[in-house]
Amino acid sequence: MTPRTNALFLKEYIRDPLAIGSVVPDSRTCVKALLKHVPFDSSRIILEFGSASGAVTEEIMKRKRENTMLVCFEKNPHFYESLKRRVRGTNVILSGGDVQRSNRFLYFQGIAKGTVDCIISTLPCSNLDYETILEQSVISWLKPDGLFVQYMHVLSYLKGFSLESVLSKHFGSIQSDFVFSNIPPAIVYHCRVNGKADS
Repeated sequence: MTPRTNALFLKEYIRDPLAIGSVVPDSRTCVKALLKHVPFDSSRIILEFGSASGAVTEEIMKRKRENTMLVCFEKNPHFYESLKRRVRGTNVILSGGDVQRSNRFLYFQGIAKGTVDCIISTLPCSNLDYETILEQSVISWLKPDGLFVQYMHVLSYLKGFSLESVLSKHFGSIQSDFVFSNIPPAIVYHCRVNGKADS
């Protein structure tokens, strides 16, 4: 991340801390934890919810196959404009729309429900109608054996928000990793509706 990107992140956090959740972009360690189980060699369609400064987006682009479609959602207009200038690649699509209104956009891109290999989310889940997002924008789009990755800042956990209890209503397999070298520290969840946990 460049100093300009870091400055934008801080500015947006000051503007709306509940929507941003952190004063700096995610650390490389956190990005690595988010992506460690993503099947880049076999994935045809990957969705990213909450691209923000693009720290995760840029790493996905480095790892994905050229013919893999990556669709990124970022509703913050300042982050979106920054991403448009920096994020370009084969089969990479940016949307400035809200994830909760993503259905029409994905249909327009030729993506059918039940065909997405992986969804990676850094949305501030404790501040959203997260059950609705899971039902309408995650479960319905994932393949039966698809992977859903969501992270949560430890601060939300300490405030009493239990993401795992929400996820367990929809996923049969859930793994979690603590990432202490992040500001603030985070918990990363790797979830599948069907199938065994990743090794």
